[in-house]
Amino acid sequence: MKVIKYLGKMFPDNDKRGLKFQYVLCECLDCKKYIKAKKYHNSKNGSLVCRECGIRKSKIKHGLSYEKLYSVWTDMNARCYKTKSKGYKYCGIKGTIVCTEWKNDYLSFRNWALSNGYKEGLTIERIDGNKNYEP
Repeated sequence: MKVIKYLGKMFPDNDKRGLKFQYVLCECLDCKKYIKAKKYHNSKNGSLVCRECGIRKSKIKHGLSYEKLYSVWTDMNARCYKTKSKGYKYCGIKGTIVCTEWKNDYLSFRNWALSNGYKEGLTIERIDGNKNYEP
């Protein structure tokens, strides 16, 4: 989401504890709708779209999760972002990331892999183990 304006500290509508949160006015990058959000929702790792657009996108299924390459993609993401993954100590802890083109888009990763010679039984490795997962 794109921050349009900082709204200051406000009481949430349904918070009985009396806590105040920093709010911002944001614009969804998909539907261009303006929404009020807590500031931390717009952090570096925050969502780029509003809740409705996120739900709509999550319901779009590619139907390819049975493929071996899908497991390669999920394992690659786990090594970089899931601290409980066995491979996190080799990638995530070193700051290795998956490029934005592939991180949340299996089809983009799949298309790249197939057009670059991936076949069942092969593995996908980084040329330089100190760099990120990217084309």
